[in-house]
Amino acid sequence: GVDLLILETFADLDQLLAILRAVKGEAKLQQVPVMAQMVVAATGRSFDGHHPGQALRLMKQAGADVAGINCGAGPKGAAAVLAEVGGGHGPLSVFPNAGLPERMDDRLVYSSSPEYFARATAELAASGARVLGGCCGTGPEHIAALARQLQSGVEARGGHSAKPFRSTTPGMKKPGTRERISGQDGFAQKLGQESMVLV
Repeated sequence: GVDLLILETFADLDQLLAILRAVKGEAKLQQVPVMAQMVVAATGRSFDGHHPGQALRLMKQAGADVAGINCGAGPKGAAAVLAEVGGGHGPLSVFPNAGLPERMDDRLVYSSSPEYFARATAELAASGARVLGGCCGTGPEHIAALARQLQSGVEARGGHSAKPFRSTTPGMKKPGTRERISGQDGFAQKLGQESMVLV
């Protein structure tokens, strides 16, 4: 009965692709949208050395309905990745962490405030991100601030989303139409059509 499966925080692309193919090959899950996400390090590459654009392309080829990145070097690091990969990957998901952690005694502490995280992460929508969230160092207050930031941006634009999807689905190539994933209900059809919150 799940609406969406998320495969996230993968450092090894081969492992992610194997799991993605297994999930998409499972008959009971074929109508369930799958979001797949790799970790991109501060170097701008995955931990196993792949360029993020290559990783996104391979995730889509393996059946990911939404491909993206999570964790990494915070919202600004995610912005650098999106600027480098450009468009053409379909709907993208980005769940950055709350910046880079600092070691304090025996703990890792993330110093980014919810307000900073929300502003910086909301800006990723202009770079093509369509599913936004948070990873390490984020909590309910970060996600609540992000939801407020995104909603205020929608209201400031008169109720319109930041950037409409461009369809890559055959038969739906009218300019300005929002991208939809055909043959699926629930989450996939809402993607880009309305605000959603994932917890």
